[in-house]
Amino acid sequence: MDDLARVLFEESPDAVFLTDPSGRILDGNEAAARLVSRDRESLAGGSIADALHPATTDAAKAIQQALAAGQPVAESAGFTSPDGIPVTIRVAPAAGRRVVMVRPFRPAGRPDDDTEARYRRLFRNNLAGVWRSTVDGKLLECNDAFARVFGYPDAAALRDANALDLYWDEVDRGAMLADLLRLGRLNNHEARLRRRDGSEVWVLENVYLVRSAGDAVLEGTLADITERKRAEARATREHALLRAVFESTPDFVFYKDRDGRYRGCNRAFEQYWRVRETHVLGRTARDVFPKIADELEAEDRRVYETRAPLRTERSVGTGEARRLVETVLTPLLGNGGEILGVLGISRDITDRRRAEERARQAVKMETVGQLAGGVAHSFNNLLTILLGNLQSAAAALGPDHAARRPLGECEQAARRAADLTGQLLGFARRAPMALAPTDLNRNLTATVDVVRRTFDPRVVLDPRPARGLWLVDAAGPQLEQVLMNLLVNARDAMPEGGRIVVATENVRLTDADTARAADARPGDFVRVTVEDTGPGIDSAILSRIFEPFFTTKPVGQGTGLGLAMAYGIVHQHKGWIQCRSRPGMGARFDIYLPRSASQPERAPQPVRAAGTETVLLVDDEPMIRNLAKATLERHGYRVILAGDGQEAVDLFRKHRGEIAVVVLDLTMPLMTGQEALRELKKIDPRVRALYASGYSADSLAAMDPGDVLGFLQKPYRPDELVAAVRSAIDQGR
Repeated sequence: MDDLARVLFEESPDAVFLTDPSGRILDGNEAAARLVSRDRESLAGGSIADALHPATTDAAKAIQQALAAGQPVAESAGFTSPDGIPVTIRVAPAAGRRVVMVRPFRPAGRPDDDTEARYRRLFRNNLAGVWRSTVDGKLLECNDAFARVFGYPDAAALRDANALDLYWDEVDRGAMLADLLRLGRLNNHEARLRRRDGSEVWVLENVYLVRSAGDAVLEGTLADITERKRAEARATREHALLRAVFESTPDFVFYKDRDGRYRGCNRAFEQYWRVRETHVLGRTARDVFPKIADELEAEDRRVYETRAPLRTERSVGTGEARRLVETVLTPLLGNGGEILGVLGISRDITDRRRAEERARQAVKMETVGQLAGGVAHSFNNLLTILLGNLQSAAAALGPDHAARRPLGECEQAARRAADLTGQLLGFARRAPMALAPTDLNRNLTATVDVVRRTFDPRVVLDPRPARGLWLVDAAGPQLEQVLMNLLVNARDAMPEGGRIVVATENVRLTDADTARAADARPGDFVRVTVEDTGPGIDSAILSRIFEPFFTTKPVGQGTGLGLAMAYGIVHQHKGWIQCRSRPGMGARFDIYLPRSASQPERAPQPVRAAGTETVLLVDDEPMIRNLAKATLERHGYRVILAGDGQEAVDLFRKHRGEIAVVVLDLTMPLMTGQEALRELKKIDPRVRALYASGYSADSLAAMDPGDVLGFLQKPYRPDELVAAVRSAIDQGR
């Protein structure tokens, strides 16, 4: 190559290759090296067909023929550079070799400037994937970003690929092509495509159908939106989970915007307030809750002002259907800390409040009961001494003695006092009682027969005993006293006359039935109802009617112990009593007693009283000890006295083989009767014992039945003491 030819070769702005007739590259200038993105030294030995890519088969044949024939050929388009830039090629013979000149293709009318170069730079460097293909999908060109979306290193790796094969399945592919051919373009089209490794990739693409000179190609851009789709899927799942929690919570949940308009509520809100969410959405409190709208709006304003949660309680409904609703309002904050609205969570706390009130009432009654039991215990010790000595003094006097009458009046007064303490013990549930299977219809009939003769004829008694009534474990006389007190109270509430219904009924209670009573529980019960047509009871009085000494009757007309005693006796029967009343609607008392699982027992056989055995009598009251000793010795018994539990243990150890029975006071200082009995059993496990007390913190029913052979309730008469001792000795045999 002469110097002039070399200068033209080196300085030509076009890419110039020097090849042999087969197309093997012998040399190339700097422009040629830049065109194919290679070092100039690496050009030699390569093939012009590898360096430049024919777009059509006809173009490849034409150039190959020109190279072989060594004849000049006019410019021929249909080739691209490795970067996908369309080029034209001219071939010229030169002394057995071929000169191949290559330049970017510019259709007729396109300005001969740097537009094509700028286009190619944008095409090559675009962060979005850019591509062109035939209508049947053969990829004509693409940039590296397009290739990387599908897991390929660069555009060259996708040479001769089919763009439609990248779609995940034929359904997606067919739908895309049908829309494209019908509309000519697809804008913001989301498609699920396949990566090189078979994994899924989501893209957002714009595709155009470009027609030119009867031919058509597809051109498009796409961006990888896989992470966005995954985030959307996660958000959808999280939203579904939150919505499920929102809908399944038993609380009534709602939220409002800053304008006070409801923007959502859950199913519990709909069901409780009997509205549909569609009715609530976009509306304000004045539309949904017009009667309390002012209060609701004021509460919202307070939340906005304080930016803190607000707890409220509101009574809704009327009469028996009145309910108490608790609501917690919380400000909804945006990312910048601005208040977007308010979130409300409400719940019906009516049953909870009732349970709390019942629990408070039970604690109050228990406290008062402990006080009443303590008072009764102290009085019973004194009354035991009084009654015992009065009875002994009367027995020592002749029947015509002048002192017999005043002694009898004193004994009668002491017995009335004992009745009062018995009522206190009944309320305090400290008086043990013998329970047996009982038909309450008999007690009802007997009680009604007694009171009917004393009631004003204007008070109509309406007994309604149920057929087939279940038996209950009861102490009949005590329950008759309960009925008597209820009937007398009903009579006193109707001085002008009225009707009292006394009914029995078998009932089977469920959990739902027991919600209103503190001690109520599900199961089979016999219900005794006393209902009057009197003036009713005010709610303030209703909460106190079972308290001892509380009465609304004038001074001298009532002790305030009747209902207190009824309350205690019923609870001692493992039942409960409740009252329902409103002013002007009368009063109704319901007593529930558990159904008995036993059969009626035979009446116990009478026991003889006298004996010659030795009795260890333990009591911390000296006068009671002396009175009991004198009583038992008159009936032939030998008596050993002890003033406390420890002394009893010592004496029992000393006289172990002599003592037939031990009479133990339950409540003593230093060592209780139960503690003393435990020590006695260590000495002799077969020891026979009898408890005696005017007050027992642990009722006999709560003790092990094998511990003792009987129970003496103070105040007891001398003959009751002798009979109990005789029975205990005989049972031990």
